Amino acid sequence: MSIVSSSLKSQQAFSGEFSLTGAKARGFAPVYRVLPSALKSPHLSYSEVYHGVSASIDEKCGSESRSSPVTFCNFPSPVDGFRVPCDQNSPSTTRCPKNKELILCSVVRLANQGLSSPVNVKGNFNNDNFFADQRLSRPKDPIQYDGCSPPTNVYAPDRRIVAIGDVHGDLERTESALKLAGVLSSDRKGHWIGGSTVLVQVGDILDRGEDELAILSLLHNLHQQALLQGGAVFQVNGNHETMNVGGDYRFVEAGGFEECINFLSYCEEEHSGDWEAAFQGWYRTSKEQKASRPRPKFINWLLNLSCVWSMTFGRCLCGDYQMQKGAAIRALLLNPGGPIATQLARHGVVLKLNDWLFAHGGILPHHVKYGLEKINSEVTLWMKGTPEHKGQLPFIATRGFDSIVWSRLYSQDSERQEDKLKAGALLEAALDAANAKGLIVGHTPQPYGANSEFKGRVWRIDVGMSSGVLHAQPEVLEIVGDKVRVLSTSLYGEKAGAVGVADVL
Repeated sequence: MSIVSSSLKSQQAFSGEFSLTGAKARGFAPVYRVLPSALKSPHLSYSEVYHGVSASIDEKCGSESRSSPVTFCNFPSPVDGFRVPCDQNSPSTTRCPKNKELILCSVVRLANQGLSSPVNVKGNFNNDNFFADQRLSRPKDPIQYDGCSPPTNVYAPDRRIVAIGDVHGDLERTESALKLAGVLSSDRKGHWIGGSTVLVQVGDILDRGEDELAILSLLHNLHQQALLQGGAVFQVNGNHETMNVGGDYRFVEAGGFEECINFLSYCEEEHSGDWEAAFQGWYRTSKEQKASRPRPKFINWLLNLSCVWSMTFGRCLCGDYQMQKGAAIRALLLNPGGPIATQLARHGVVLKLNDWLFAHGGILPHHVKYGLEKINSEVTLWMKGTPEHKGQLPFIATRGFDSIVWSRLYSQDSERQEDKLKAGALLEAALDAANAKGLIVGHTPQPYGANSEFKGRVWRIDVGMSSGVLHAQPEVLEIVGDKVRVLSTSLYGEKAGAVGVADVL
């Protein structure tokens, strides 16, 4: 069902259940009342509820709704974090924040509890209902951080955890993976619908694609929204992030340089040089710009050929000096201390979330012995370009075949039993030293999809989804309690977005 028909269908279901209270007449801000019966309808999917409420707010209340609160009436358990003091003249109501996007997020979280129709695998499999049923909607305790910058040890009790692998500048595939994970709305506006879910992306957002900054902007925006719902979005930097901060642009596509040029222009023209504001708005702006001037694929191919020639031999084909301009601006953005490098510095190269370690390449015993917090701190200081760091790139994390972002020890299958035993022993030693039960890595594309090794102690989740790698269908790793499974898209076009589940632990 299309988004348009979904909106019409669900808007009709909400018709007559959305009204203005008498609060305005009493001198209070207008309060819009949404009765929750429609949220419990088994005939409405998760996204239909979202779009229906959005359309209802616009139709019934107009632009005034963007600055007015919403009241949810008679719902047994409003979501923690959105409960605010009641209007003293209307003590039975619970009022939500005065921002339309937060209102919609609140509605979707309530829909988490209201939508409980069973999943019919043999019929029309609906992702939205599936995730509404499966998501842990009411965490009892807040997420706890270790106080380090960036955080290295995070405890997120009673959360559903989802992880996605390398995305390499492919925004379309990234969005598909996030929708598959049940955290991104299908309205193309970048809304977080994951509730208290915690998302981890394991690095290599940069290179091989043309929407690198847009993906970074999207994940940043989703994190801000997720925090309001008890969730979070984490990233760990990969080798392509550290390469770019170090000035290595060998794997940058023509579209990647062009995006840097467009981002700088947008920052200066629309935000007067305010990097933070530009970064926040770049996801939507980038999509609008690309939609307004589509480019044939063969033109991209020619530009990429020119880009490779230029970066290899130091001169451009066909007088394409636009690439040199893009490289100069990319250096401005990504050199240590640059605005995008500073954004990347907010994330470490390793994260321990509950009992799981997340890293791009791998964790070895000597990394743990050196100190994971210390490694993250050193990489962050280098990316920020702090004077005390003196520009020295942390070798143990970013250089060498056994560094955290480059290691393939656990990702490449060896036919030699001796090699497998050695890798298994190193893994056990590293996990024991870090007091972790498992490791989740990317970096090495898995041609047959996400998989586990060493009796489920390592998960390899780089499926090569980017068009610049294998252009494979996205897959998502999901952890709920002690259970781990892979969510994958259907191979059949008409069922794309349906979920196939492989239970493994």
